[in-house]
Amino acid sequence: MTTQIISSTRRTKSQMMIDILRVIQKHPSQIRLTHIMFKVAINCALLKKMIDSLIDKGYLEKTELFHKSWNSRMVPVKRKRTCSWKLTEKGRNFLAKFDEYESVISEIDKLCKL
Repeated sequence: MTTQIISSTRRTKSQMMIDILRVIQKHPSQIRLTHIMFKVAINCALLKKMIDSLIDKGYLEKTELFHKSWNSRMVPVKRKRTCSWKLTEKGRNFLAKFDEYESVISEIDKLCKL
């Protein structure tokens, strides 16, 4: 099932959170904050708040990775921290139920048009 994440109408916060979960589900290994920001079309400050909220509610899990940074002479300079997120079981179950809900609504819409 393909969904259009960016639409011409204003989205609610819950729609944006669902879009965040879907993007993270599609890119489970090391998706960066900026990639989520562009794919969901949301500003960074709001995205951080929503991700923190999704973590607090148990839908997402945060992973921090540390990488060495090298200078031009290939000497280690400092360690860089990057963050990655993945869906928890609760997040996967929520998206599965939400997709099921959307398909039922779509069927009802088709019946109403007859």
